[in-house]
Amino acid sequence: MFSHADPTRRIALTTLLIQARSRATSDRRVMKIIETVQNNLPHDHAPEELARSVNLSLSRLRHLFKKATDLSLAQYIKLFRIERAAYLLETEFLTTKVVLAKVEIKDESHFVRDFKTVYGVTPACYRNYYPGNRHSQHRTQAGSVAWI
Repeated sequence: MFSHADPTRRIALTTLLIQARSRATSDRRVMKIIETVQNNLPHDHAPEELARSVNLSLSRLRHLFKKATDLSLAQYIKLFRIERAAYLLETEFLTTKVVLAKVEIKDESHFVRDFKTVYGVTPACYRNYYPGNRHSQHRTQAGSVAWI
């Protein structure tokens, strides 16, 4: 069990997403889908809508996306949302529920499980790891504020 967030996991996920983006440059349709996901994150991206936006069938888009990025479309969207949630937890003074809303994740229990799988800690523990974040304060037994 991890007692604190492991920054190398964040780096590994970010690297994975960057590699997927760089591999996708060979197909402009896949790049358009990636840009759509990145630029319109609060929007819940239905795979059918994404396929229509590049004039492909859903099955063809899934095939091309996997071939170009080594990730399925669903994996890419999920990992991108988790990465964006981690960024918000690091930089904003938001509760986990607000972060979920900002990245369009509806099921908190699945999110917590997936986040912990990727980062090794729950979103709350991850948020507490960053000392500049007001949520990382806690009271010691003497009543003074200490940073975790």
